[in-house]
Amino acid sequence: MDDDFDGADVRVEATTPAAPSTDALSKRKRKREKEKANKAAAATSSTPTTNSSTNSTSHPSKKAKPAPKSTPITTTPDDGSIDPTIAHMDPTLLADHLISRHKHWHPSLSAVELHDAHIPATHFSDTTHWQSQRSLANLPNYLEKCCRVAGAKKFRLDQAAEACGAPHTLVVTAAALRASRVASALRKYQSKDAMVAKLFAKHIKLAESVEMCKNNRIGIAVGTPSRILDVLKEEVLHLDELRWIVVDASYVDKKGFGVLGIREVQEGVMELFGHEKVKKRFEEGLKILFF
Repeated sequence: MDDDFDGADVRVEATTPAAPSTDALSKRKRKREKEKANKAAAATSSTPTTNSSTNSTSHPSKKAKPAPKSTPITTTPDDGSIDPTIAHMDPTLLADHLISRHKHWHPSLSAVELHDAHIPATHFSDTTHWQSQRSLANLPNYLEKCCRVAGAKKFRLDQAAEACGAPHTLVVTAAALRASRVASALRKYQSKDAMVAKLFAKHIKLAESVEMCKNNRIGIAVGTPSRILDVLKEEVLHLDELRWIVVDASYVDKKGFGVLGIREVQEGVMELFGHEKVKKRFEEGLKILFF
């Protein structure tokens, strides 16, 4: 033990020990208190951390319990976006837009060939008056407001012709997944006497599409241009009652492509519009709507 005494200067009697000075006592007291403090600190660090200390700010190394996850909001799946420019195009602009996209994919076409492929503005319905966003959720309202028959206040979209495979409305989409979502959005118009038919190749064989058209009364058919053309060639899709072709033109997928932004789809759309039976229906009042 350290102290402040010099043994050469102080004589100590054998029988009576000298009392330590006040400074020495203070030093020893401080040393004992320091040792107690060290032991207390060691005991505290060795004690397991309880749940109450888990969230304490004095232990930053301990992770707080994560908050319970909230229930995600369920919405209609739609990973794409909306091109708002389509909504502002009147029939003349739509006709120009359609042929310009055709020219984009076929730059070598002559002026005569472009003229032959051109769809007159009179074949398009003007839907610029419909101001809501052209989202999937608004599609039913769009059809109810824009699919009008001359002289009639309202056309019932949930009805179908007596003949099988004779829809009054065709909805043309860029891909099978989009067609499936559109069909789901229009499911309210399906009844036992009027089917909302899916016409696309993914998971549906052509033979199945043929049988569906043969055996069911169809009010609205939703599909890709290629499958629609296939069932037309099979002569099981009848256009005698067709009043509207709705092009899903405002929708743009995650990669930024719309129905006219994919060459194969755009070519299919133009082939459909140029089909002999479709051209005949144009003469009888068939209209194109760009949604």
